[in-house]
Amino acid sequence: MDSRSIIIVLFISMCIAIFHGCGAKKAEINPMANFANMDMEMKLPEDAVIRRDMTNQTIFLIQAEDLSKNLSENKNFKELVSNNRHEDIAIAFIMAYRSLFKLRQPDKELKLKTSSIDDLGNRHIKFGQIFQKIPARACEIIIHMNKKNRIYKAQGRYIPTPENMDVSPVIEQKQALENTARTLESKTGCPECSVKLVIFAPPSDPPRLAYEIHTAKGITKRWVFMVDATDGKILQKRSLIRTHKW
Repeated sequence: MDSRSIIIVLFISMCIAIFHGCGAKKAEINPMANFANMDMEMKLPEDAVIRRDMTNQTIFLIQAEDLSKNLSENKNFKELVSNNRHEDIAIAFIMAYRSLFKLRQPDKELKLKTSSIDDLGNRHIKFGQIFQKIPARACEIIIHMNKKNRIYKAQGRYIPTPENMDVSPVIEQKQALENTARTLESKTGCPECSVKLVIFAPPSDPPRLAYEIHTAKGITKRWVFMVDATDGKILQKRSLIRTHKW
């Protein structure tokens, strides 16, 4: 074999090594693999204590020494734990107990808001609730886990997955803003108002699609309005000005 042939062989060998080595991507872990098919009536550890919201039966508080104990032998869950995938650990736990949490698709209905570590090394992961990409106002779930990635507490204020809810607004933002300006008796409309589409779920009432409107009309007139996205009715008006008694 001449020197030219040797160079060609070495070049081809090097290319193959690069492709199978650093050039090849490692297989991604599918964090939700098999959790969607897991038994929805999976039992919690015996020492688990549950407190529910009396209005909608969602989880208000659930705690135990290790809430994720019964998942510890699951191959997918063990991989998440060993790789410190904290957000995925939390979602996988809720997925496994989604019947208990009254959420149909937790991986699509929860969005990470914050993840923090306290002085003891415990991690606290807060999720905001969404439905078909629309945020549910003031609805969240917090998962707490220790330094070994064991979940010891879950708490929240949220709503069960809405049933047959249409998330297409009937009225436009413009009409919602006009209704807000009319309530404020403003002749100039609501030019400094911010508005977003949300799912509004007051206690004891079914969730509904609404516009959340924040006003900035003078120091004494800062309000948040909830306007029904179906008929434009003012569902709630709340002052953002805090008063103090001296």
